[in-house]
Amino acid sequence: MFLPTRYIPSLLRKYGATIGDHVRIRTPFTIHNSAIGTNEYYRNLTIGSDCYIGRECMIDLEDKVTIENKVTLSHRIMIATHTNAGESPLAHSIVKTTHAPVTLRMGAYIGVNVTILEGVEIGECAIIGAGAVVTKSIPANSIAVGIPAKIIKTYPSL
Repeated sequence: MFLPTRYIPSLLRKYGATIGDHVRIRTPFTIHNSAIGTNEYYRNLTIGSDCYIGRECMIDLEDKVTIENKVTLSHRIMIATHTNAGESPLAHSIVKTTHAPVTLRMGAYIGVNVTILEGVEIGECAIIGAGAVVTKSIPANSIAVGIPAKIIKTYPSL
């Protein structure tokens, strides 16, 4: 949980993740649902070059998570790639088990304490405001805020 930042990318690579150059991942950093029973625990994780992942982020790897180049994740980001009610009686009728990949496109900025749910794509250079819960994909060059996240502004391509 408190591995020095400079060692985290190489450790993730060693166990199956694809990690670009100049990636900084601050601790504590949590991965949930890694591929247990293989030497490629983190094979569902791809992080491009020049990315920053802040403290206390949690990434669920039940499905693929792709973080393209130059993406910034502020502190306490949660990325969930699945829903599973486990042994709850709801699991058999109301809450279906599902999973889908999450993609954060180049240059996206994710504010502090954001939750991104399964199947979401955050577009290139999109901004997600602090505390948002992203339940649907957000297009490029958009600013989205709130619960659930809604687009409040778009801007020209950079």
